Amino acid sequence: FTIELRVAEAPISCANFVNLVRRGAYDRSAVHDATRVIRQSGGPGRSFDPGYVIRREFSAKLMFEGPGMVAMQKAPDGAHAHGTQFFVTVKEQARWNLDIPIFATVSGGQDVVNMLELGDPIQRIEIDGDPAPLLARFAKEIAAWNTALDAAMVQAKLPPLRPAAASVVTPPAVPATPPAHP
Repeated sequence: FTIELRVAEAPISCANFVNLVRRGAYDRSAVHDATRVIRQSGGPGRSFDPGYVIRREFSAKLMFEGPGMVAMQKAPDGAHAHGTQFFVTVKEQARWNLDIPIFATVSGGQDVVNMLELGDPIQRIEIDGDPAPLLARFAKEIAAWNTALDAAMVQAKLPPLRPAAASVVTPPAVPATPPAHP
């Protein structure tokens, strides 16, 4: 299935997700919760705690009005979003509006989402387009998330993820003075 990241409405959640995809956090993961309303994956491990949470972002443009909403699970503290756990809805869940942050929508293949079952593997997640501006915008946050994530992987005795350098794009340096024109 295909999702559309909603960067304008949830930029920090999108930056987090893109970073995790580029680092391979969802490689070899599976659907660990398949209920009548959601299909969920947690990333590197079923009950994996990445060691960080993210700020919840809400937009009136993104509500649980039907299937195909992609959201970050709430963190145990209830005030933030979980760093790695995301889910896709298979039906309307208005009770979650402005409580659970949506960061993407299914743009194709909702029938595939609906058929997912417990234990189904994630084959691959690909990011289309250039995420460099988004990753550069949140480079400081991503660096902190990656530090926590790498430590959590060691603590959980899981194999290391792809190097963080591959996921973060540093904006080019801007010269202090403009170059002279001849």
